[in-house]
Amino acid sequence: MKKILKLFLVLSVVIAAIGCSQDQIATQFDTSGEDAKTAYFVQKVLLEELDREIVGSKTVFVDVYRQSAVGTIDVSIDYIVPEKSEGIYQFPESITFNDGDYMVSIPLVVLNVDKFVIGQSYPVDICLAELVEPEMPGIGSKYSKITVTTQLSLDWQPVYMLKDLSKIFDANLTDADYMLNTDGNRILQKVAYTYNLIWKGEDTSVGLQRVNGTNIFRMTNWGGGVNLIFTAQPETEIEVEGTKYPRCVIGVQEIGSVDPTHGIMYVSDYPSYDSSATYAEYPAYWDADSNTFNFTLIYFVGAGNFGGAMETLVLLGYQSDLK
Repeated sequence: MKKILKLFLVLSVVIAAIGCSQDQIATQFDTSGEDAKTAYFVQKVLLEELDREIVGSKTVFVDVYRQSAVGTIDVSIDYIVPEKSEGIYQFPESITFNDGDYMVSIPLVVLNVDKFVIGQSYPVDICLAELVEPEMPGIGSKYSKITVTTQLSLDWQPVYMLKDLSKIFDANLTDADYMLNTDGNRILQKVAYTYNLIWKGEDTSVGLQRVNGTNIFRMTNWGGGVNLIFTAQPETEIEVEGTKYPRCVIGVQEIGSVDPTHGIMYVSDYPSYDSSATYAEYPAYWDADSNTFNFTLIYFVGAGNFGGAMETLVLLGYQSDLK
């Protein structure tokens, strides 16, 4: 059972401008004056896991809404494609709302799915050219930009206790690497997560899983009961107070909680939220001496952020957690 306290926070930043290269706003507005030409997304991120058996292309549909269904309008679309996603997508330059339509879908064609690298994700930002009104109470958040990420479906496995924790990032573990109970079965790895911002306190009901053969992890029953994914990058080190550690990356994800004024709440590491931030300034890393993943996280909504905090995930049952 989660024994954590949820805190009531206020936004530390309110972002008032709209644009494809800027964070989107989500403040209250009066629906009586909404233009039928206003189009928007109802979520900020969308993750699509694709079956590993797919050969060739797969079409992903991204829904776009408008509040008024009066009239026929064309909505122009812009795309921001990161270098690692180049050549992955085909997309239309516009969509059409026919009279009576509240929702239409952007057909995003994902090419050569069978060539995807396991564990690699391929993001693309989709931006609506029309001005987007902010959030309407009782309806939810509205955004002019959505980040769509596609990846192969992942083979999640429980994390078990290791005889030698220095092998935590090894891709080819065998039965000989795991601690066994008296029945000869592997021992499930227990963890303790400590929240320091939206929630406060230690939580031992969080579980830990890993994608087989990779260093992609996820915490189950995290925050508001969601799964939170992070990737360890032992090949990339960051320096913290003179010591180098393997870096971790926590991309933008929902936290499983909704702000009553600003809608869906998100979390990520700082560089994933703000491209001008660095992991040297806001570290996220694995500390083998204390069996601890340390995450400098920032919590936010479309209107801005609630600030950041260091939160930790400790792997329990090893000698060093008794120090």
